[in-house]
Order: sequence, then structure tokens, then C-alpha cells
Amino acid sequence: YATRTAESNHSVCTPANELGCYRVPPGWDGWLGLVGNSQYYHYDVVVSDDGGQTVDRRRHQFDYQKDYLPDLVANSTLQYMRDWEQENSKSGDHKPFLMVASWPSPHGPFIPAPQYKESLYNLTAFRTPNWNASRSSMMQKHWFMRQLGPIDESTETWIDNVYRNRSRTLLSLDDHITLFMEQLKQIGQLDNTYVISTSDNGFQLGQHRLRGDKRQLYEHDIRVPFYIRGPGIERGITLEEAVLNVDLAPTIHEIVTGSQVPLDYHDGMSFLRLFASSQSTETRHGADTRNQGWREDFLISYHGEGNPECGFSPCVKGLPLPYESWHSGDAYNNSYHCVRSMVPPEIYCAFDDDENFIEYYDLEADPWQLNNTADALSPEIRSAFEMRLSHLRNCHG
Repeated sequence: YATRTAESNHSVCTPANELGCYRVPPGWDGWLGLVGNSQYYHYDVVVSDDGGQTVDRRRHQFDYQKDYLPDLVANSTLQYMRDWEQENSKSGDHKPFLMVASWPSPHGPFIPAPQYKESLYNLTAFRTPNWNASRSSMMQKHWFMRQLGPIDESTETWIDNVYRNRSRTLLSLDDHITLFMEQLKQIGQLDNTYVISTSDNGFQLGQHRLRGDKRQLYEHDIRVPFYIRGPGIERGITLEEAVLNVDLAPTIHEIVTGSQVPLDYHDGMSFLRLFASSQSTETRHGADTRNQGWREDFLISYHGEGNPECGFSPCVKGLPLPYESWHSGDAYNNSYHCVRSMVPPEIYCAFDDDENFIEYYDLEADPWQLNNTADALSPEIRSAFEMRLSHLRNCHG
């Protein structure tokens, strides 16, 4: 099987590990990977077209036509599809291919393409019910959240600018995905190809006084878009089951082989079964699929990145992060494990801190997670959550 990746995920590259600067993960015939973390301009990429036997490291600067990383990812992907069609037309052997295109967009530093720099000028971030939450709500949350002050006017402006520029970067992705679909149609593979689109994390834009990050247990952090199209996928339906990123590998395995990975081999499950044409609409949507063995809950874990030498906060040049920057900071006691249940919709989180803090939200009654009702849980219910949490933390498969 031909495999190809064009992505912004970074290679491990440090002065002490120069080989990491040229590393191509095993299994890829073609590779284009960013060295370092998210960038749009002025970066290096590692490139290989022979599975890593020969590797080239290329420097990009500030020329939009040659260096804008989202376009580089898209152009590499399009070129591979054209090359695949040309090679297979000669041989008459149309082998399947797998491509992973991973853009930096809309990750920081949120730099849109020049043609979109002035777009969406009236767009503002959503003022959800938990945006700039009240003091009474914040005082019910764990230590780090209790340190956050209200969002002021300058922070509000910053949030809207970030949201606007994040959205502008996605306009390029809209163009790229359109080009991908057109290219698949041109090579005669559109109806024979699964296309999956998702992300790695949510993002805060003022919810619970958090100006912009992804390190908390709340719904705006843990939920991501997840779309799929392809053979056997009914158009325009929405499934309510919880699909996780760990489900991608077993799903792709089933697409390629027609068989499911043993449940003790992967943490995830193939979600193709959720689209089975024999199911009624009622069983495709919601809790009735429990009878098929689909998950009813899952684990969420995070380990805070703060530094005890800097008073819980991260260190910046050896000094504590300024208090006014804590809207998007972290703390080493911001470490927790959660059970997120789908039926009923609720979340129970236990913190690794001196307070042994617990947060619990009934997401049906309180979808914006404004009222922590952990104290109202009976000892029996709390014990059940702790047992389930222990099981999820220690199990695999």
C-alpha cells in the first residue's frame, strides 16, 4: 500500500539528538514533516520520498508563494495524488493509498494567508453562558481556576482577534479540502475514498475566564470536530456516540482489510459499525447503540506543566509567569483524571493536588459546567466513579 504524509507535526530535533532532526517514522513511503512546533513561515521541514532511506532537510522563509506551510501541506498532498494516478495508469494496478495531511491551522501563531487577512472583519468569539464566568461559579472550581480574574476589555479584544485570525486560517483549509475533492474526482477515486477530518483538541476563547488554551477538563477543551465521508456513509447524518482519536487506527484498519482489530490490541474501536445500513435511524442516533458494545464513557487525563520553583505557575526565563498572563497559563497542580460518561451525560474529575479536589457536572442539567455539584454526590456514587476511574486508568484495549 502506498502511504504518504504531508504534515505539520514536528520531528524530535534537539542539539543533543541531531538524528531526530532527520527522522522519518517507520511505515511511510513519503514524508514531509515540520521540525519544531507550529509555524506558518520561517521553518524547516524533513522530506523523504523513499521511506526514510534518504532524507532532506529544507529551510523555508517568508515568501507566501513558496513558504506558507498550510499551502505546502496541500500542494504536497495534491502532487502525490497526481503521481499516484500516473504511476498506476502505467502499471494498471491501482493500489490503495493512505495520506495524512496535517496543517498548523488554526494553531498559533494564527497567521492567515494574505488573501484572507482582511476577511471576517466583523467576526467575534461566541459569548457562551460560561464566557467570563461569575466569581461564584469560578470559586467552585479547582485551585488554578480560582486564581483567574475577570476578563477585561483588552483581553476581550485579544480573544476576538485570535478567534478572527484562527477562522481566517481555516479559509485556506476550506480551499485545500475543495481541491482535494476535485483531485479525487479527477483521478476517478472520489466515490472510492474515505475522507476523515478532525483535530487534536478543543480551545478556550473566554469560557470560564480562560482566554485561549486547551488544558482543562471542560467541554470546550475536550470536544473536537469529527467528519467522515466515503463508501457506505449516509450523507448528512449526525451520530451522538462518543468517537475518540484512538478510534482512527482500528477504523482505518477495517477499511483496508475488511476485518476488525482485536479489542485487546488497540485502545480504540472501529466506528464503521455505527454506519451499518441495517440499523434504523433510531439506533444510529444516541444511546440505543449500547447493545452493540459501544463505549458509554471514556478517560480524560492531563498532567500540569507548571514548575514548583515558580509558585505553581510555569517558569518564563526562570521567573514565575506574570499573574496577568494566567488566563492561558498552567500549573503543576492542574493534574487530573476524569470519567466522561455519555449515558447519562456527566463528568467526574479527581485532581492530583493537596486538596484532593473533585469536580462533577451533570451535563444534561448544566451543559455549560457552571455549578460543581461534587459535594452533593452520595458516598456510593462517588465510590462508583472512583472505581470506574481506577479501571480506566489501568486498563488497555
